[in-house]
Amino acid sequence: MFPTVRGVASNIVLASSLLTANLVAGQEFETPEPSISPHPAVGFHLGSSYGFAAVHFSNGTRRSIVNIEGDEDYRAVIHDLVAGVPVPGQWWHFFYHPDHDSTLIRAAKSAVFLPIRRDERTTQLARMIWHLRTETEQVLQQRLVDNVAISVPYIRSWQGHLPFQSVINDALAGAGLEARHMGINAPTYLHEANAALKGHGLRECLLTHCRMVPDEKEDLPYDSVFYISYTFSSLYTLFQDNECFFEQRPTKRRNIVESSLGHDQAKLSESGAVFFKGVKDHLVAEFNKDIEATKSTNPDTSYAVVVAGEAATHPEFLSAVTQAIDEVIGTSKRNVGQVKILDVYAPALGTADWIRRSMNRGYCLENPVLEERDREIRKRTASSSSVEVEATESTPQADETRDEL
Repeated sequence: MFPTVRGVASNIVLASSLLTANLVAGQEFETPEPSISPHPAVGFHLGSSYGFAAVHFSNGTRRSIVNIEGDEDYRAVIHDLVAGVPVPGQWWHFFYHPDHDSTLIRAAKSAVFLPIRRDERTTQLARMIWHLRTETEQVLQQRLVDNVAISVPYIRSWQGHLPFQSVINDALAGAGLEARHMGINAPTYLHEANAALKGHGLRECLLTHCRMVPDEKEDLPYDSVFYISYTFSSLYTLFQDNECFFEQRPTKRRNIVESSLGHDQAKLSESGAVFFKGVKDHLVAEFNKDIEATKSTNPDTSYAVVVAGEAATHPEFLSAVTQAIDEVIGTSKRNVGQVKILDVYAPALGTADWIRRSMNRGYCLENPVLEERDREIRKRTASSSSVEVEATESTPQADETRDEL
C-alpha cells in the first residue's frame, strides 16, 4: 500500500522521541528559512496511524505532499482522544490546571517569553505536526506560518472548545505554527469525515454557502453518512448527518475506534476469515445501534457509506463492508447507497480546501462552478422574462377589442 512511507518515514518516527523535551519547553526546532509566501493553503490530517499533508495553491491546483507514520505513542494518543469520555472543565482551570499551564499562567509566560508547559497529548500531536511541517516546507520551498489547518477524527471532548482552549491550536504553537483566526464560530479543527468528503469532491454545497440556496444534497442524496476508516492501527466508525462541508455542525452521533480491528492485527491473526468476520459483525452492530437511535426522529433514515484510510482498499475488508451492508438492508429495509472509496489523502486535501477558503476573499465571486450555475440561472430568468413580455404585449389587444364592442 505504501511502498515508500514505512521506509522513508521510519527515520522520522525513530527520531521523534528526541524532540519531546524541546516541545515541552516551547522551543522551535531548527528549520530551513525559505521565503515566506501566503499563497499555498496547507492541510494536515492527523490520522489514527499516519499524518498526511496536502496543498491547495492559489491557482486552484491541489497536490498531496507527504505521509508520515506515527509511532506507538502517537497512535495511543489519537486512540485515547477519540475513545475518551468528555470531562467537563472547571472554573479554576483558568487559574490552575494539574496537567498543563492554565490560561492565566500561559498568558503571563508568553508576555515574558518563558516556555509553556503542555500536556503529553499536545506534545505528541505537535511532534507529528512539526514533522509534517518540515517535510512540506522542503517540498514547497516556502515557510509555513498561519496557512495550515488540521483535521482529526471527531473528538467529542473537544466539542465547543474556544480558540484559547484548543488542543490543536496549542499543538500548532508547539510545532512553531500560528493558528489562523477565522471567526469566533469557526471550528478550531476539521472533522475527518467532513474533510474527506470535501477532498473527494463531495458536500461542498457551494450554492448553500455562497448563495444561501437550500441544500438539495444532489451529490450525495442521503440523510446520514456512515464513515468507516480502516487503518493499520484501528477501525474507526462515525455516524453523522449528511451536512455541508462549510457548516461543520456537531451532528456526530456515534464514533467508535477499535484498535483490535486494525489491519496490523489482521496480519497477526491466525485466520483472516475469522478476523474479517469480526470486522463485519462490528460494522453490523454499530449500524443497527444507529438505526435504533434514529428510529424515533426519522424512521426512514437513508445512509451513504464511505470508506477511507490507508488499508481501505484491502479486498477482504471491502468484502466485509459489503456483507455488513447487505445484512443491515435485509433486516432494516433502509435505503443504503453503494460504498464510496475515498483517496487516502482526501482528509488532508479537504482540509487544505478549508484554509484556501479562508485565504481567498473572492472564493464565492471567482468560483467557476458558481459562475456556470449563475449563467444557467440567468438563461432561465431571461427565458421566463421573454414569455412574460409576449403575454403582456397580447393583453392590450384584448382590451382594445373589448372597448370596440
